[in-house]
Amino acid sequence: MADQGVVKGTLELRVARDETLLERVGAEAAQAWAIAVKDVRVYYLQPPMIMFGLLMPFFMFFSFSVGRGLDAGTSVARMLALTTFFTASSAGPVILPMERRTRTIDRMLVAP
Repeated sequence: MADQGVVKGTLELRVARDETLLERVGAEAAQAWAIAVKDVRVYYLQPPMIMFGLLMPFFMFFSFSVGRGLDAGTSVARMLALTTFFTASSAGPVILPMERRTRTIDRMLVAP
């Protein structure tokens, strides 16, 4: 009987550890989501980022793919690649002057 109590106590400890691990992962995911929303609001919803990161790839995609008869999977992959490329390449020139003006150089800490 004493052995069953030890096993039961060990199982309860493992369950408690898993619950705290899940709670920790959930809390960290919530924090990461809050930071991502803040970054999108502060950096990526600026007019130059919208113009060069979303509108330019959109127009380039449609100028080269209309009338070619591509399937949906290929079209979505190409649009995603264009958007990712143009957004990533326009982030530095937009974010650095803005952070210098506000005296918050967070970008330099993330990508020196």
